[in-house]
Amino acid sequence: MRKNITSVILGIVVAAVGVGIIGNAVGLWDFNVFFKGWWALLLMIVFLIAVINDGPHFFNVIGLVIFGLLFAQNYIPFLNGVNIWILICGLAVIILGLRLIIRAVKPERKIASSRQEGSSEYGETVDGDIGSCTFSSGKTNYAGRTFSGGKFSCAFGDYTVDLCGATITEGAVLKVENAFGSVKVILDRGTKVSLKKSACFGSVKYDGTESAAADIFIEADSAFGSVKIIQK
Repeated sequence: MRKNITSVILGIVVAAVGVGIIGNAVGLWDFNVFFKGWWALLLMIVFLIAVINDGPHFFNVIGLVIFGLLFAQNYIPFLNGVNIWILICGLAVIILGLRLIIRAVKPERKIASSRQEGSSEYGETVDGDIGSCTFSSGKTNYAGRTFSGGKFSCAFGDYTVDLCGATITEGAVLKVENAFGSVKVILDRGTKVSLKKSACFGSVKYDGTESAAADIFIEADSAFGSVKIIQK
């Protein structure tokens, strides 16, 4: 269903460009593909598609809002005198603050080692560990221990999940969320990884080769910061 919606959106965009070109050819209007704010609209569509495909989360919603405001600034008069980047930064901080409040008052769901057969999509159920840090540093070391899944988050700080020397159970899922910080995941060399990643003004880096028959499934989200997955 989501793929169909994505195809419809892309179809509308392509068809609209075609209509603009035809109207330009017959003199109905002066159409230019590179209209004012076209790049912001294009990136807004990219993030809208990400919201539809992956569901709304902090990173793709922030991207959608950022480029939506940059596009709107070209056509909405009261936004002309506003420093849009300061506005965007303020909105991002507000959303992050609300996210931290919700996380504090809402019981966390833990990550399970569950996954649909033949699919790279894996999700949350009820088994696993939880770790987080805000405006600080944190580390979880699994040397000599068993890792069956976990969810670790970082905001305005740095966090390390060290799985070197760990016994990783079959189908284990590791979920990592980062905002305005840095998260490092360390694995034994040769560990097979399946990675699902999302980044908004941030990065998720893994220098190894992904494998469908993975020892561990990693889902990493990063905004205004970095997530690094390394093997040693």
